[in-house]
Amino acid sequence: MTLDVSGSIYCVGKTYSFGTGAYDLALVKFYPNGTLAWNTTWVGSSNDHGVELALNAEGSVYCVSYTDSFGAGNNDLASIKFALIINPPVLYQIVPNPNSNGIIYLNWSSVVYATWYYVFRDVSPISSVENLIPIAKVSDQNYTDSISINEIYYYAIVAGNKYLNSTISNCDTLLGLLSTIILLRRKIEH
Repeated sequence: MTLDVSGSIYCVGKTYSFGTGAYDLALVKFYPNGTLAWNTTWVGSSNDHGVELALNAEGSVYCVSYTDSFGAGNNDLASIKFALIINPPVLYQIVPNPNSNGIIYLNWSSVVYATWYYVFRDVSPISSVENLIPIAKVSDQNYTDSISINEIYYYAIVAGNKYLNSTISNCDTLLGLLSTIILLRRKIEH
């Protein structure tokens, strides 16, 4: 068992509940409050069980295992790396919304192992950043944007480090003041 920098608990051992019907290495992560974050197995054709684990600075998990599935097949040692997965940040509600002065304050949750955050803005809802260029790359959990065209804007954040990026955060909408007046007028007319 070991802890990461956020206080999450990692445990390694063996399980008979998943996999091939033999014992398989089981790796489990719990949040600091004890809630299950995730679990995974390393499955071979025979018995395998984890005995030690360590985390590196980037959050990857390294396990040492006894294995009958690989090597000579008689309690050989195996070293397995489970790559880090960075959770997406949570973009907090944009307040005030609408903003009449064109200054937009974005804030989001901190993500363990993230060294920077990419800020994305678009005039359509953001469900993927594949074809978008970030408007900023910052190391803090906030960004101040300035807009001059009065439209409806959508924002999303991606956390990253030198190894990988998270999936996108939730998408939040900013209604420009003129856009809000038009939307209100449409609602009144209907």
